[in-house]
Amino acid sequence: MFTHFPNLSIVPVDNSVAEQAAFLRGKYGLRTPDAIVVASAIVSQAEVLVFVTYDLRLEQVEEIPCRLIHQI
Repeated sequence: MFTHFPNLSIVPVDNSVAEQAAFLRGKYGLRTPDAIVVASAIVSQAEVLVFVTYDLRLEQVEEIPCRLIHQI
């Protein structure tokens, strides 16, 4: 299913993603799945215009632009 989405990349969770996720968890108190998704975008240097979420905790992340769904 995901192979048909344009501009979608599958990023392996390697040591650099895991380390970045651990940093984000410590700095912002993110849940592990959220930290892995954000870390994957950061490590892969994704061209993120905005990371859209329902999670209020992700709005505080400074490393990539995050917006709450109701703000869009």
